[in-house]
Order: sequence, then C-alpha cells, then structure tokens
Amino acid sequence: EKEVPQQQAGFGRLKELLQQQETGVVAEGDQAEIQKLQNDIQTSQQAEVTARTDCDKNMEQWKKRLDIAKSNRSQLLSHTVTGSPNLKVLEALVQSAKEKVNQSIQNESWANRVKKKGFFTQVLYEKYSLALFESQLNLSFQQQKLQVESGLLAELHAKLHEFDMENSHRRLDLTETTYEQSKAYFEFVVERHRQEFDQRLAVLNVLKGQQTAP
Repeated sequence: EKEVPQQQAGFGRLKELLQQQETGVVAEGDQAEIQKLQNDIQTSQQAEVTARTDCDKNMEQWKKRLDIAKSNRSQLLSHTVTGSPNLKVLEALVQSAKEKVNQSIQNESWANRVKKKGFFTQVLYEKYSLALFESQLNLSFQQQKLQVESGLLAELHAKLHEFDMENSHRRLDLTETTYEQSKAYFEFVVERHRQEFDQRLAVLNVLKGQQTAP
C-alpha cells in the first residue's frame, strides 16, 4: 500500500515529462533534476544489489529451517517404539519369577520322592509345596503387572507419538508458508528497486532528450 503512491508519483512525473517533450515546453531546473536522478539511479542500483544479497541470505536460512523440519518429520514417520526402562525392569521381574517357579518345582518334586521313602515328614514336604504355590502366585502377579503396564505404556507412547506428529506437521506447514512468504517478499523488494531504477532512468532519458532537442 505504501508503494502504490510512490509508483503513481513516478509514473505521473514521467507522463508530465513526455507531455512537455511533445509540446516543446521545457521546465526550468531540469539540470538539477538530472543530477538528482543520476544520484537516485545509483542509489537504486545499490539498493537492488543489497536487496538481492539480503534475499539470498534470508532464503538460505529459511531453507535450512525447512530442511530441518522435513528431516524431523521423516524421523517421526519412521519412528518405532523400542520399549522403555520401566518395561525392561518388569520383564526382568517376570523372568526372575519364572526361574523361582522352576526351582520350586524341582524342590517339590525332590521332596515328594524323599517323602515317599519315609525320609521326610509331611510338614517339611508341605513347606516345599507352599514355596511352589507362592512362587507360582508371584509369577502370575508379575505377568499380569507386565501385561497391564506394557499396555498403558504402549498407549502413552502412541499418544505422545501422535502429539509429536501433529506438532511436526504444523511446524513443517508453518515453515513452508513462511519460506514462501519470505521468498515472495524479498523478490518483491528486489523488483521494486529494479522498477525504481527503470522509472528513474526513463525520466532521465526524457530530460536529457529535452536538453538535446533543437
């Protein structure tokens, strides 16, 4: 919006000069305006160079951000849950409970054979049977705990991954949008300086043409 009045003023001045050239009416102070236009043309040229440099630098930075956002998105898409320390602890407890059950089975079997030969009393045999029963109960408890908590952790990991995916998708969309908007803006700035240069050069040529006209 700020550029429109400036562009209109520039084109208005060019139109005025063309009309003066057609009618043969030469305005006073053209030499001063020629000098000013020559200075302004140099300024426009330098501004265009600076704008192109700024455009390249900024777009390089946004390109890096865009590449990072795409890389993060790709990593999340290929992500697989590898378990957690909590699950590994529970799995170790289950394995330990299984080993105790196996040992208790062996002890109970041995105690039963000895009892039949009359070397063991009923009380000592029942002690080994009770130990087997307790180890079986402990194994069942540890297995159920692992099943429940692994399900909860899996659900939690799924929700966290879904959240990360949504966040990554939004970040990528915003980065792409900002990248395109920044590119359009800097290209507009470069084009604006180029148009200023062309406009001032056209006015300068008209003024010089008036000076050399018979």
